[in-house]
Amino acid sequence: MRVFTTALLVAVLGAGVSYGISHISIGQLSLTGSFPDVPLNHPNAAAIDYLAKKNIISGYPDGTFQPERTINLAEFTKIVTGSLYGSLDIENCLNTISPTQLYTPQLLFPDVAFHQWFSKYTCIAKQQGLVSGYPDGTFRPAFTINFVEAAKILTVGFGVTTPRIGIVEPWYRSYTEDLASQKAIPLSIQRFDQPLTRGEMAEMIYRLDTQTTDLPSRTYDDLDQQIPPQGPTESSSSDLPFPTSVPSTASQQSTASSTPSGPAQTFDPLSGVEYSQRLVRPSGTGSTGQQFTADVITADLDKGIRVLTDSAHTSACTTNCPAIPLQSYVTRNNGIAAMNGTAFCPPDFTHCANQINTFNYFLFNYSQKIFLNADKRDYTNAGSLFVFRPYRVEFFEDVNLFTLDTNITGAIASWPTLLVNGQIVLPIMDPTAEGAYNAPEFALKTRTAVGNRGNTLYFVLIPNSNLPDFAKVLQGMNIENAIALDEDQSAALYANGQLRGVSQNTTKPNRDLPNAIILAP
Repeated sequence: MRVFTTALLVAVLGAGVSYGISHISIGQLSLTGSFPDVPLNHPNAAAIDYLAKKNIISGYPDGTFQPERTINLAEFTKIVTGSLYGSLDIENCLNTISPTQLYTPQLLFPDVAFHQWFSKYTCIAKQQGLVSGYPDGTFRPAFTINFVEAAKILTVGFGVTTPRIGIVEPWYRSYTEDLASQKAIPLSIQRFDQPLTRGEMAEMIYRLDTQTTDLPSRTYDDLDQQIPPQGPTESSSSDLPFPTSVPSTASQQSTASSTPSGPAQTFDPLSGVEYSQRLVRPSGTGSTGQQFTADVITADLDKGIRVLTDSAHTSACTTNCPAIPLQSYVTRNNGIAAMNGTAFCPPDFTHCANQINTFNYFLFNYSQKIFLNADKRDYTNAGSLFVFRPYRVEFFEDVNLFTLDTNITGAIASWPTLLVNGQIVLPIMDPTAEGAYNAPEFALKTRTAVGNRGNTLYFVLIPNSNLPDFAKVLQGMNIENAIALDEDQSAALYANGQLRGVSQNTTKPNRDLPNAIILAP
C-alpha cells in the first residue's frame, strides 16, 4: 500500500521492524527510502524505490535522486530502455550497425556520436521503434522531455497502444488516452507540454511495469482543459515521436530574466554551439535593477562539442611570458568559439612590471597534457574549478577535490565563485551602502564568466556591471554553477569568425591573453 497509516507507523516503530525502510529518525520524524531526498510520504516514493531496487535508476554522486528535477531526452531514453530490454541487448545494439553507416539519420542520428554515454540506449530505442527523431533527423538528447513526448515513448515501449481507425488529431491524443486507460498519468501532470520531472518519470514507468491501475490518474479531458502544445502538429503520429514545438535547452533556461535582443546566430545547426545577445535585468536584494546587454555563447556538450583549455606558455614563467590573441587560440585548436581565461598580470599595469603576463590560477594545457600552477590550487579559497572531459563538464566548488588526471580536455580554476547549484555564493551586498562604490565588487566593469547547467556550457560577457548584478543575471538565466573570469581589457568572446562583446567602458579592449577556453568539434 502507498499510504503509511499512523497505526502502522506506530506498530513498525514499536516492533523495531524496518519493512524495507532504509532510514528512520524518530526525533525529526524523517522517513526515507532509497534516497535521502525522497521521504516515504513523497507522492512518487514507491515508484522511485521500486525502480531503484531493480537497478533501473540511480542517484547523483551525492546520493540524492532529485525527484523534482526535469529530465532530458537522453536520460529518459536510458531509463525507459533499461526497464524494457536486457543489458546484453543494449550493449550489443551498436555492434549491429556498420561503422560507415552508424551516424546516418536512418540508423542513428547525426547528433548522437558513438562515444557518448547515451548512444547505446538511443540505438536500442530507435531499433525498437520507440524514437525516430525530429523532422530535421536529429535526436536532440539535451532537450527537456515533456509529458506528451514521454507518453508516446512509454505507450509504444510498454505495448499499451490501442489501434485506431484513421488519423487522430491532435497527434498526442491517442497516446494520452492509452496512458490514462492504464491509470498511468500522475495527478501532478497539469498540461500536455509540461516538462517531466524525474519523480513523474519514475511514477509512470512504475505503474506501467507493475500494471498498477488502482491509483488516481489524469485523463485526456483533464489535460485538454489546459493549453495544448504550441507549434506545428503532426500529420501522422507514426512519423515523429515528439511535438516539433519543444524549445531548446538554452531557450528554456533564459526566460527567467533575459530575452534575446535579436535572432540567435548559430554556427552550425548540428554543432550545438550558439551565440546570441540578450537583454537582461537582475532583481532582488543588492541589485541595481539596471538593464544590460549580455553576449552569450551556449554549447551543448551532448552534441559532440569539446571544451579545451590552452595557454601560451607551457612551463613555469615568472615574467615577460608569452600571450596571444583570442583568435589565435581558436585557430591553433581548430576551434569554433572561445572566451578569455583567468585574470593575469598585463603589461600595462604598473605593479606587474616584474610579472608581465603571469597568472596564478590552476589550468590544464590540453595540447601538451600538462597542468600549470598545480602547486597553487590553494591560491584562493574563494575560487572553484571547471573540469572538461570529452563531451562532459564537471564542477568542483573546492579545487582541491579534483585529483590530477590528464584524461581530460580542459581544467580552469578562477575566482570568485558566483553560483553553486543555482545559488549565489557571494555575500549579500547593498550597493547603496556607505562606501559601497569604493569597493571592487561595485566597480562597473566588463565582466565575464563560465558556467554550466547540466551538460550545457555558458560563456557570458556583460559590460558595465557590478559583481552582485552580474551574479544575479547568471542566476536568472538558470545557470547552475559559475565562476568569474578576467575582466575589462581582457574580456572577449570569439564567435562566428569575429570578436564579440568588445568592452564599452575601456579604451584598449582585447589584450593578448596567456590562457583561454576554446570550443571545438
